[in-house]
Amino acid sequence: MIIKNIKLHNFRNYTDCSVQLAENINVFIGDNAQGKTNFLESVAFISTTRSFRTNDDKAMINNLKEKSAVIVTIIDNDSKLKLTGQLFKEGKRLLIQSQAVKKSSEFIGILNAVVFSPDDLELFNGAPRLRRRMCDLEIGKINKEYMGYLNDYQKTLKERNNFLKSSSNDDIYLDVITQQLIEYQIPIIKYRRKFIEFMNGVITKRYQEIAVSDEEIFVEYLSPIDGEEDIREALKQRYLKSTVSDKNQRQTQVGIHKDDLKFYLNGNGIGDFASQGQKRMLVLALKVVLIDYIYKQCKKYPVLLLDDVLSELDITRRRSLFALIPKEVQTIITTTDIKDIQSFLPKGSRIFKINDGMIIENKEMI
Repeated sequence: MIIKNIKLHNFRNYTDCSVQLAENINVFIGDNAQGKTNFLESVAFISTTRSFRTNDDKAMINNLKEKSAVIVTIIDNDSKLKLTGQLFKEGKRLLIQSQAVKKSSEFIGILNAVVFSPDDLELFNGAPRLRRRMCDLEIGKINKEYMGYLNDYQKTLKERNNFLKSSSNDDIYLDVITQQLIEYQIPIIKYRRKFIEFMNGVITKRYQEIAVSDEEIFVEYLSPIDGEEDIREALKQRYLKSTVSDKNQRQTQVGIHKDDLKFYLNGNGIGDFASQGQKRMLVLALKVVLIDYIYKQCKKYPVLLLDDVLSELDITRRRSLFALIPKEVQTIITTTDIKDIQSFLPKGSRIFKINDGMIIENKEMI
């Protein structure tokens, strides 16, 4: 899968922009606050229907306009496909081949993009929701069934919490809705376990290759239950024990909405013991692992988006990173200085220079 063309209309600081991308590496150069990250954000929006920078969709609309649009043409298995995301003050509309879709889940992952941004370093010290979101996003982009279970779980959780906040004492209804909540969690837990199992199988190798280190990485999945016991029965027992507390707190305290991941470096928690450099190497390793995961599941490579990462790497680690990215992966990189990566760019790479939301130069490496 590759992106052939991207058109932006009133997206962030872009008024009108049309870019033809190279099939291998595309580099966007410019000073800070010129629109490099905005361009990557537009691709990520078409991949996931949301920004990787904000939860407010309206922030992606040029603040002088009422609406914006991102139109991406991709080539997949020799077929051309047009994906459109339109943003309005009151919401958004998603279109495939100019036909609107009813559910975001029909659109998510058609263009699969893996994003690295400096904010990803918060993955280790930030709130658990950041790590859950990473799991849900990466599994959900390639598995519509997972997204369906997750959406059903969230609706049922909301219903259960509303019941707990009410004055009702209908324990029969509470049992029914709790059982529904349990049933939706079973496949979600299984999918998350498989995802973490895959990650643990390759992440140490990827980290060692990028960091040029012999340190070992382990990812622990913290879920409502432990081990390989019967998930349904284990969840049932957890809810029985928490019923009184749930009623007192008026909130569901057990479930996959409390899940978390913990990352370890040589047995020590990353958040407390790792340096910023080690965290950066681990995030990059994680992105390469996601490429591996997506290809294994789909037999297709995602588009890789690297936002301002290379200036923080020495030449050895830059070389290691480029060596790990499969040559079939279309990559879009932002940087302030082409000197950081020029020696690693293959023939046919495209160089774009951005100034205040405008592409002012476009050339191909020869």
